[in-house]
Amino acid sequence: NGGSNTVTAQVGEQIHTGLELAATGYVTEAFSLSASTTLLDAKYDNDPALEGKTPADVPEFSASIWSQYDFNNGTGINLGVYHVGERYGDSKNEFKKDAYTRVDMGVSHTIKYDENLDFVARFNVENLLDTDYLAGGSASGVVVGEGRNYMATLQVKY
Repeated sequence: NGGSNTVTAQVGEQIHTGLELAATGYVTEAFSLSASTTLLDAKYDNDPALEGKTPADVPEFSASIWSQYDFNNGTGINLGVYHVGERYGDSKNEFKKDAYTRVDMGVSHTIKYDENLDFVARFNVENLLDTDYLAGGSASGVVVGEGRNYMATLQVKY
């Protein structure tokens, strides 16, 4: 054979402890809010190479708030703010990614054709302020977050 045999064994585990809070409700009949936040302590355990280190792309703090306002004419507007705290870019904790806050917004309009058929047009802008940030990881640990991004959709509901 002449080749060497490689044996791979899984060791250790990730321990995640924390708190997540979420709330959704109406401020008025037309205006709703959804908010969530997470505080998380994540560590490797029983792994000689990574003992006590934090897994990649796991922030200690993250939060989001999403608002929706619906007008009487079938039009709705929404605005969302997402915050991701600083986190390690690799499992060995050799470098950190900065925290970032991203703002998204959108508008939708529903046309009620009859009692069984609706047409919904949506236009969304992700990363409205064109924030530079490092998103979730890859094998190398670094993925540049998308710049301002536009999306239009048409939905038929029956």
